[in-house]
Amino acid sequence: MREQILNANIPKTILKLAWPNMIGFLMQVSYNLADTIFVGRLGAEAIAAVSLAFPIDLFMYALGGGLVAGTTSLLSRYIGAKKYKNADNAAEHSMLIALVLSVFFTIVGLLFMKPLFVFLGATSSILPMSIEYSRWIFLGSGSIFFFLAASAIIRSEGDMKTYMKFMGISVVLNLILDPIFIFGISIAGISIIPSMGVAGAAIATVIARVVGCVLVLNHLLKDRSLVKLRLKDFKYNYQFIKNIFSVGIPSSLSQLVMSVGVLLLTKLTANFGEAAIAAYGIGFKLDTVAFLPTLGIGIAILTMVGQNFGAKNYARAKSIAWVGCLMTGVFMLAISLIFLSAPKFFVSVFNNNPELIRYGASYIRYIAPTYVFLGFIMILSFAFQGFGRGIPGIAIALFRLGIIAVPAAYLLALNFGFGLTGVWIAIAASNVLTAIFSAAWFYWFKVEKIR
Repeated sequence: MREQILNANIPKTILKLAWPNMIGFLMQVSYNLADTIFVGRLGAEAIAAVSLAFPIDLFMYALGGGLVAGTTSLLSRYIGAKKYKNADNAAEHSMLIALVLSVFFTIVGLLFMKPLFVFLGATSSILPMSIEYSRWIFLGSGSIFFFLAASAIIRSEGDMKTYMKFMGISVVLNLILDPIFIFGISIAGISIIPSMGVAGAAIATVIARVVGCVLVLNHLLKDRSLVKLRLKDFKYNYQFIKNIFSVGIPSSLSQLVMSVGVLLLTKLTANFGEAAIAAYGIGFKLDTVAFLPTLGIGIAILTMVGQNFGAKNYARAKSIAWVGCLMTGVFMLAISLIFLSAPKFFVSVFNNNPELIRYGASYIRYIAPTYVFLGFIMILSFAFQGFGRGIPGIAIALFRLGIIAVPAAYLLALNFGFGLTGVWIAIAASNVLTAIFSAAWFYWFKVEKIR
């Protein structure tokens, strides 16, 4: 695969690497989608409770995403330069970081989840459900970080199919367990498994994640991949941590900016009722489905740019990013047209509350037309990470959410009387303006200066 990444046709190689990622991300997204669809049968309040907890899950994936970016970028460059021993050592240090993050989130999350939900505007009817759901998610946070670190190791060498296989097993298990734990099982009037509501959705997700985590770690420990984990030979070296953090921290910060932005926008939507919270949560989840092609292409871009940069193919590395933008644009245009063709239908899949459907359809009508622009933003951020440069990602995220989306949303919604529509307008405008900003930055970015 290394030779194809360095020499083969760029669009074909991107697609070859991207499609397993797309399916893998679809499986990953299905955790939250399955939870929301099944929880939707419990009512709009239950959806609002899970939607209120979603920024917390996003926060964990933000830090985990930084670990993925740092690990993938560093290992791709080592593999491109044929420094396989360094790649092994870096992978082991990635696991150490995953352990620290797991302990941190479990402790801090359990201690502060209630005041956080109160801050977000949780009403007395949804606060207990949000706490029930999040308690289990925090207890199982280790499965998130270890799986992300291990999958980054596998994907850094271009082995997307193995990642997809293990993720698929985990997702199927989650789909089976979700309805069982949410609604329970009774035989002849005897309760075999009690109905656990929103807590059951979280328990099912955690069990599925743990199984996936065990499978992928076993793969690495059994020497079945190019990069191998040899824990008995592990020797701590701060340089590997530093190299992972050099890309990982900026990437995490950029994703944390997004998480905080989503959190603040969720708090703002709480001013317009529980249906508004649920609609924003559903809209955001539909966005995650829409961007599966972009994420798949983005990881392929990160890997290809990293390996070509490591092999000193600077011109090819930059060309890969622009080709990725064009390919993403085609995918996102098609998806936006599909969503715009029946916005009420896509929202009603989750719940048939008329107010929720009206709010959710409005979200789609404003946001979907900007999918192409947001796709460009994401691809160029992945490309910067492939070059080992994470700072641009932070700046791009701050520009989009901190400078445009969040301030404009509060002004339009609360000061200028646009209400919930003002939030949607602000998000859409931020996508367009940030795409222009990102493209200009990457165009003037000089790869030769970071040799």
